[in-house]
Amino acid sequence: MLKRHDYRQYINERLAGDFACTLAQHFEDVKAREQALQLRLNAADERADLLEVALRAAMDATAKSQTERDHQIPGTSGMRLNTLANQGE
Repeated sequence: MLKRHDYRQYINERLAGDFACTLAQHFEDVKAREQALQLRLNAADERADLLEVALRAAMDATAKSQTERDHQIPGTSGMRLNTLANQGE
């Protein structure tokens, strides 16, 4: 049978050491999860940036073609109109 002093020694030496090891392992697990999440976040940010650039390019192309279409006479190409305008100069 262990005496009270023996329990204190067990708690101070064995349990404290076990707790420190468990805490260190938990900390390593938390850091590993944090790093994995950070990598996923960085990848998602890069994809969002690429999609934003692609969307902006598509919107610019659509707006440009819409503007060009609005300045043309139906059935006549923009190049033909430029040629006719230049001939009149």
